[in-house]
Amino acid sequence: MKAQFDPATLVVGLSFIAITIATGWMMHEHSLLNEAAAQRDASVQTFERLSSLKTRWGNSPEIKQKTDFLLAHPSLIRQEKRQKSLYLEFGNLSGNDFDRIVSTLLNAPFVITKLVLSRNTNVGTISVEIEQ
Repeated sequence: MKAQFDPATLVVGLSFIAITIATGWMMHEHSLLNEAAAQRDASVQTFERLSSLKTRWGNSPEIKQKTDFLLAHPSLIRQEKRQKSLYLEFGNLSGNDFDRIVSTLLNAPFVITKLVLSRNTNVGTISVEIEQ
């Protein structure tokens, strides 16, 4: 007896394969969506944490004291007030002055957006942009 080919079996088989592929694709897309949502949530948390730190430290006496120290330093050669930041450039710094300014910048609760340090054997320069 010869086996007869039933077209309905072919339709059912192809439908099953198509549904399996579609389900796999949807699960893949759903996992990508979950990853993107997790990354977005982490970014939002980081932004909120940094915003709260900026708010908390923004009006502190320590910030004002450190900013006044930097603005009154005799080696300050350039000062610019930009949109939401303060740009300072120090030149011809001795070793002690260089270390003191770097220590002040790194130990104060500043939000530093740009910092360029250059130090030769005798002379150093510092360019820094601080958010305000």
